[in-house]
Amino acid sequence: MTIDSGIIRAHDQLSYGRHIFGYDDGTFREQVTYSVGFDSHPYSVAVGDCNNDNRLDIVVANHGTNSIEILIGKENKPFANVFLKSLGSYRPVWIAAGSWNKDMFLDIAVVSYATSSIVIALGYGNTTFTVLTEYSTGYDSLPQSAVIADLNRDNYFDSIISNSGTSNAAVLLGYGNGSFTYPKLYLTGVDSSPFTVAVGNLNDDNQLDIAVASYGTSNIGTLIGHGDGPFTKIEISSIGYKFRSYSITLGNLNNDNILDVVADNDNFIV
Repeated sequence: MTIDSGIIRAHDQLSYGRHIFGYDDGTFREQVTYSVGFDSHPYSVAVGDCNNDNRLDIVVANHGTNSIEILIGKENKPFANVFLKSLGSYRPVWIAAGSWNKDMFLDIAVVSYATSSIVIALGYGNTTFTVLTEYSTGYDSLPQSAVIADLNRDNYFDSIISNSGTSNAAVLLGYGNGSFTYPKLYLTGVDSSPFTVAVGNLNDDNQLDIAVASYGTSNIGTLIGHGDGPFTKIEISSIGYKFRSYSITLGNLNNDNILDVVADNDNFIV
């Protein structure tokens, strides 16, 4: 697969996406801007091979027009806007890409804040998708983001969603055919309003855990996994009074083979 590292960003207010190709020395070329439509208000992007040509494409969730747009990747050339899929009444705030039915074609999951649900579209490998299948994330849950991972070691992708309205994380285990279990909800703290989630082995037991960035309570919550699907109660780590975190990611920052946490807030990165 042809892969060129870089940065991709959705710009909500100006209705375009930005792509910056990376060099192998940590520097980047000048950015390239792609319009995704008038008043589209793109909220989130994902990357994957949508047309099975062994090149990465960009999938954009357009909050303003309730749609998905695919920018087809070309070798050493700008991306091409060639496909737009309507989401009907679903208003996307986050998008994730992976294969949920083991056919090796890219599928898409969209988090819909307005309908408190996650919507799945299975791909055919040619930039077209099946009809949308909706899974509730809980009444008035107001989901903000999602991440995919194999939580119970069955080689099927599962989905984890942050619910800001009900202050919990929803776990939907995948069956490997594009369908999911009913969501299991894990409280993240009273009025925590989690915005984003990340997955990794946080306690060195070779099992995936979930880290949650809680905007409402200025902390990071951790749900400990055991490799079979369920998680234990959340462990809370404060990031400081009024350090309201919107997003979180995990990585080994100091080469000690232990995952570290990076979170942002209104003005800082912690």
